[in-house]
Amino acid sequence: MRKAIELVLFIVFIISVISCNNVKENPDNKQSEKKNENLKEQTVEEDANFNEEQILELGKLQIGEEYNDLIVADYEYDPYNSFGFTLKGEFVISGQLMIDEMWGELSVLFDDENNPHKNLILDNDGFQKQLVSFCFFTNLDVLMNLLTEGQRALLDSGESVSVKMKVKNFSIGGKVDGYAECYIEFVEFVD
Repeated sequence: MRKAIELVLFIVFIISVISCNNVKENPDNKQSEKKNENLKEQTVEEDANFNEEQILELGKLQIGEEYNDLIVADYEYDPYNSFGFTLKGEFVISGQLMIDEMWGELSVLFDDENNPHKNLILDNDGFQKQLVSFCFFTNLDVLMNLLTEGQRALLDSGESVSVKMKVKNFSIGGKVDGYAECYIEFVEFVD
């Protein structure tokens, strides 16, 4: 019986090798390959643009402006008082989930090497700060429901949890010459 099973498996293996070697060149495959090459070139070009520092100057932002595929929305600016805006769009980040000591709220600290928007700099009358680096969540309940008990226990004990996630709609607001808060919407965990 064992010999028969081995023989059947060997025959299946031979047939699969022969069928792989008999694949004819298909013109659709060439078109698909060209599209993939174009996408790779476009991605490399976009990555190069994302590495160039981009200054977002308070008081000069315009709704609809684009920075790294993120669109300025809901922009408010009251000189010498307060500001707020949203950068609409989705992106993937890696970082550390942790409970913020000051507010006792779950937050994420982005890993710089995996932060696609580390080149965005907020400029407030000459004072510059990396814009997208630390955030709270607008939909914390959704995120909390997806954390494991082990992850929750680590967070409750003051530890951080490494994550990779898709997020969207980065928002920032606060006092012009003071404290500002950043929020982001959790979409899903990714591998």
